[in-house]
Amino acid sequence: MLRFNFAEVKEPAFKKYLKPDILFLILVILGVFGAEMFLESSIKSQIEAVNLKIRKFQAEKRRLRNIQSIERKLITKKKELEEKLKMVSELDKRRQVPKSLYFFASKENMKGVWLNELALSSNEIYLDGNIWNIKKFPEFLKKIETGIGNVYLKQIKQEIYKNEELNFKVQFYNFKLVAEQK
Repeated sequence: MLRFNFAEVKEPAFKKYLKPDILFLILVILGVFGAEMFLESSIKSQIEAVNLKIRKFQAEKRRLRNIQSIERKLITKKKELEEKLKMVSELDKRRQVPKSLYFFASKENMKGVWLNELALSSNEIYLDGNIWNIKKFPEFLKKIETGIGNVYLKQIKQEIYKNEELNFKVQFYNFKLVAEQK
């Protein structure tokens, strides 16, 4: 036969309320709160790190915008300078003196001769000038013919310069001619 003990065994209150299930439940709850606190603190630190990166990227973005504005200014300056350089090179090309005009810059070629007018077209040079000695005129024409090209004499006439205050009188010859360039 089975024996039953119906007598009440007195358990201390400590053991009565701290059963393994309750103890396990408390430990699980504390573990969940601890994990939640750990996750929350790690997420907060990650958020701070991301915010710090965002601030760095915003600062870098502002710096790059400044660089872009400086770049745009430099590009416009570059375009302006290129236009000015183009204009200067065009002016330099236009400024070049035709080789045939260097003939008239030589003192040896122009000895005793002075020019009143010198006009240049594509293949002709028009001269209006004066010479002291008519005997040296054929020599001057020969120099032009050898240096520039064919010469066509338009006119030559004797003129006299008078200055009565100084009692001065000078005779010279005015000529007009066209020379075809070689």
